[in-house]
Amino acid sequence: MPRTFLAKLGAMAFGITRPSVRPKDDATSLPVVALAGWMPGAARQDVVAYVKGVAEEELTAHDACWWAVHKVGDGWAWELHEGGPGRAFIPSALAAFGRGAESVIVPTATRDLQLKPKGDGFEDLLLTESDRRNPTEGVGYLGKRCQPLRTRGVAFAVLGAVALSAGIAVLAAGVFHREALHAEATRVHGRAVAARDAGVKPLGPAEMAKLPLSRLATVLAVPEDQFLEALVFKDGKWEVRLAARPKDAPNTDVDAKQHHPAPKNSAPKK
Repeated sequence: MPRTFLAKLGAMAFGITRPSVRPKDDATSLPVVALAGWMPGAARQDVVAYVKGVAEEELTAHDACWWAVHKVGDGWAWELHEGGPGRAFIPSALAAFGRGAESVIVPTATRDLQLKPKGDGFEDLLLTESDRRNPTEGVGYLGKRCQPLRTRGVAFAVLGAVALSAGIAVLAAGVFHREALHAEATRVHGRAVAARDAGVKPLGPAEMAKLPLSRLATVLAVPEDQFLEALVFKDGKWEVRLAARPKDAPNTDVDAKQHHPAPKNSAPKK
């Protein structure tokens, strides 16, 4: 029976064994809008792509949006919230269907969402703003944390990974070339400016301090009788490990003329 099937999904797969106390029905605890649907016979990656497309087209505050997909029958159920606590409501709705509910009301701050069981899944209806109904007891934003639609600082995280990879290669060799580091800094800065011009929100001082580039001054200030052995990010801060330079090791910062003096009989270049 479909409802027995839904009951097992809601109560066992999602860990809901009894009705939970629903959250307070006020504007601070509810999303502005919530959407849901069921796509039988679809692959998970297709459902995820569809949900993200709906969010981009239908919702506005993308930085505050949450999404989740749940395996239901031979397909996937999906949910999408704009604002709110970011926790799933479909598991509690499926559990209510399993207890015999003919329909459930999922509250939002503007338009409530009505779900009705249909086959192995459900059908959804977004009510009008004037058609406000009492939320179904035990149904609400009670499940696991959903996925955020946007992750802040993605562009800068990519830039940080590029800079970190370049830094590891240089540190592993134990040689620091000042001109190369300055060129790397210029390249990363150029990408950051491009990301800013493209509308990406820049990182604050605390986030920028986590990037390898923030330790450039420390790297350049290493004494001549030492070398940088490791640069490790641990427990929210950078750890600089220095080691003594072997006495017989050449100093890579010494002017090249000291290693390759001009022949005595050669004429000076003009």
